[in-house]
Amino acid sequence: LEPAQAKQRWDELAAKYPGTKAARRAEEESAALARKLAAPVEKKVVQVETQASELVRPYGVGVDGDGRILVTDTLARAVHVFDRGRSRYIRVAAPDPGFSWPTGVDADVDGAIYVSDAGRGELLVFEPDGTYTRSIGKDLLERPVGVAINRRTNVVYVTDAKLHRVH
Repeated sequence: LEPAQAKQRWDELAAKYPGTKAARRAEEESAALARKLAAPVEKKVVQVETQASELVRPYGVGVDGDGRILVTDTLARAVHVFDRGRSRYIRVAAPDPGFSWPTGVDADVDGAIYVSDAGRGELLVFEPDGTYTRSIGKDLLERPVGVAINRRTNVVYVTDAKLHRVH
């Protein structure tokens, strides 16, 4: 209920039973509930401090073994790598024709960055410094939207939204 609706409900009960202990209690509870519902919600969101021009439409996020934050950006058609420990930023770009729709991102035990590109229908792999190394799954994937890597086994999992499966 919205605060106004809660207060209205309690006021209706108080009007139905005027002058009673229940009515006074209803009024007190109504006011307390209204204050509680109107109170600001405490948000615990960790933000990466960047310039506004760096992130355009962030989509997927991952963290590598060194704590670097990896963010896919579907509108900028890039992957942003934020290394707060070294105060460094890297913008990863795909080889021609570039990223089409980068969605998922993760890193393996060696720090290699894996990016699922739903538009290109493949998984692109980059060195930790952002240098492109290879593509995977061009003949297997149709719309890869997510990627996750088991860092103990180094097995790569890719979700495909068009084929409705995990590879």
